[in-house]
Amino acid sequence: MVGFTGWNLFAGLAMIGRNQGVAVIINIFLGTIANAAYGVANQINGALGHFSATFQKAINPQLMKSEGMNDRNRLFRISFISSKFSVLALAFFAVPFIMEMDEVLTLWLKDNIPPFTLKLAQYILLLSITYQYSVGIMAAIQATGKIRNYQIIMGSFLLMNIPIAYVILKMGYSVYYTTIAFVILELTSLCVRLFMANKLTGMSVKEYIQNVIQPTMIIIVIPVIIAMIPHFMISNSFLKLVIVCSIYCLLFAVLMFRFAFDEGQREHIKSKIQHLLKR
Repeated sequence: MVGFTGWNLFAGLAMIGRNQGVAVIINIFLGTIANAAYGVANQINGALGHFSATFQKAINPQLMKSEGMNDRNRLFRISFISSKFSVLALAFFAVPFIMEMDEVLTLWLKDNIPPFTLKLAQYILLLSITYQYSVGIMAAIQATGKIRNYQIIMGSFLLMNIPIAYVILKMGYSVYYTTIAFVILELTSLCVRLFMANKLTGMSVKEYIQNVIQPTMIIIVIPVIIAMIPHFMISNSFLKLVIVCSIYCLLFAVLMFRFAFDEGQREHIKSKIQHLLKR
């Protein structure tokens, strides 16, 4: 228990070190204004991330139970569900924000928007969505209890963001390139997590792609493509924000019902809706 807690503590400290270390680097090179922009971007991310975090807390005990029962098939199934719906829970709110971030920031901060905030917020939300693809994998690995090597590798990936941010800013690139590097490293981390989950639990990478990546990409990308039509056709205004978000969310909900749920789950949802309508 001490070892398990210790390695989890190391991972938590690595995450804090990544976030705060990059903030320090930004402050050194660009000062408090850029650091304020980084802080605002993280505030938006933290507020939206609450929805997926709540879902994770509800489903993680079932993953532990599955491993305790030595039922790996159930473990994989719940792990895929955790990743899929964590991505969708965040993407439902975050993707419209990414598309209309300029209008959102104007409504929230009026004319007091720090420079760089727009792109920083967009890329940090993209980073957060990317991270959600890993939550079920991480929970499955945690359930095995064999986390030492995993936490060392993942903690190292997190801390790599600090020297990378330093190099990017030292070379004179804009601050938002640091968050682009975050996203690239997170995608690399996802691949490493999949490889380690396959070695530790036997999780199939092919099944993960089929059950998590493919449906979520369909559900997210198609509404984005269609919602981008009014995004480019309407000039910046509150009406544009409402129209784009409404189109995206409506299409997202329809595609989620079709591609995120299996036949049994769809029938269960239909029966619940019919029951509510009869009241």
